[in-house]
Amino acid sequence: MLSLSRGQLSAVAVAGVLVAGISATSGAVAAGLVTSKEIKDGTIKLRDINDSAEAKLRGQVGPAGPAGPAGAAGADGVDGEDGVDGAPGLTGPRGVQGVRGPEGVTGPTGATGATGATGATGATGPQGEPGTSSENVVSALGGQFTASGTGVTLTPDGVRFGPYADGSTAGGELQLAVSGTPALSSFRNLALNMRYTTTGETNGAGAPTVRIYVQDDDGRTRDDVYIFQPGNQLVDPDAAEGPFHEWVPTSGAWRLDNSGALGSPMAWSQVLASDAGREVHGISISVGNSAGANLTGLLRWWQVNGTTYAFRG
Repeated sequence: MLSLSRGQLSAVAVAGVLVAGISATSGAVAAGLVTSKEIKDGTIKLRDINDSAEAKLRGQVGPAGPAGPAGAAGADGVDGEDGVDGAPGLTGPRGVQGVRGPEGVTGPTGATGATGATGATGATGPQGEPGTSSENVVSALGGQFTASGTGVTLTPDGVRFGPYADGSTAGGELQLAVSGTPALSSFRNLALNMRYTTTGETNGAGAPTVRIYVQDDDGRTRDDVYIFQPGNQLVDPDAAEGPFHEWVPTSGAWRLDNSGALGSPMAWSQVLASDAGREVHGISISVGNSAGANLTGLLRWWQVNGTTYAFRG
């Protein structure tokens, strides 16, 4: 509310009277002027002054007063709507590898897989050594074992051949009789333990000879003969004079004597491939009629198809 001092109101009163006199009837002039003395303090209000006089009474705007204390914080406004998602940020650098964790518990055994396809058959291995054989002691010659020629006797050490003063013209043979007429293929194993001696070197010519007599295939009455001689082997002949040898003819080379003509050496497998079905009429071991002076031989045992015949007279 506007408040005026007495001095300020003097002009106001005059103006007011003038304004009033102008707007009133002409009889107001005769009434005289009203001075500030006749105006009681506080009786003139801002609404009693016209706009023009009010404007003149306004003073200049004073300087701003000091800021009042901060008002209390208003209540939180309503949450605005979610903004649009921003673009993905760049991939950060790879972190340092963490420490290896403890080993887990072993899981249960899985089910057995399906059996795979059968592999190809491997190559045939070398022939093994003869297996353990039964032993038959032969204490006398005759019957299954018979001697022919000269100088064949049974001793406590084995069957002795000779001595033959001239081993190229004299000799003896020990024959094994076979039962029936077995095929050549039925003989799977032949081996013997024997030695021979001479007073001179024969280079293996005086060594024992193993013979298998087979049915003639040319219509003659004379049998054909397969011959095994230790000194005539194709690989590593073992025919030294003096020591005992264990010869295995079914693992060596053979030659066929067909009417006195010797054929080329053949492995036992080749013999069977050629003549497996031919009948066998007899088997023998001989010493002599070959070479050497004062030629002798001693047979300790003979093995046929796994059966060992030990000679001890």
